[in-house]
Amino acid sequence: MNSLRCWRRINGKRGCFPRFSLVNTIRSKKTKNHDWISYNKNEVIPLKIIRQIAVILFFYILGEIVSKLLIIILPSIFIPGSILGMILLVIGIVTKIVKKEWIEDVAVFLTSNMAFFFIPAAVGIIEYADVLKDSAWRILAFILTSTILSFFVIYFSIKSILWLQGRRRTHE
Repeated sequence: MNSLRCWRRINGKRGCFPRFSLVNTIRSKKTKNHDWISYNKNEVIPLKIIRQIAVILFFYILGEIVSKLLIIILPSIFIPGSILGMILLVIGIVTKIVKKEWIEDVAVFLTSNMAFFFIPAAVGIIEYADVLKDSAWRILAFILTSTILSFFVIYFSIKSILWLQGRRRTHE
């Protein structure tokens, strides 16, 4: 029982899971309303995590559906469904349709472990290294140019935002 963490559900049922499981890793902040209460007060496993994953998956699926509809309506334009899903999620958060708390814990977990998700892409690139060898200089030139361009766009964006904020303060 030492390698297992056990919890008791509010209705009295209990269950156990391994100590180093994903559920153990993605613990939410403590709130007043817990769906699950663990024996150890430091370990709280709410169903809130499942709801947060469901919200993110909902916007991903919605983006995929919109992407398929765009292909039918405008066949010359292709936008990946995952990108459309992220755009729809950002619009939902900005318009306050989606609350930040609905996705916060899972989003923090996913972004903190983002490097892990790039491993399959890196393996795929290594697998096709002989194909990429022919156009390596063009790829490197594109990466360097886009990086420098991104630096300048970010620099001027921040500079203009700071100028607008300073201008607004003088008018107040």
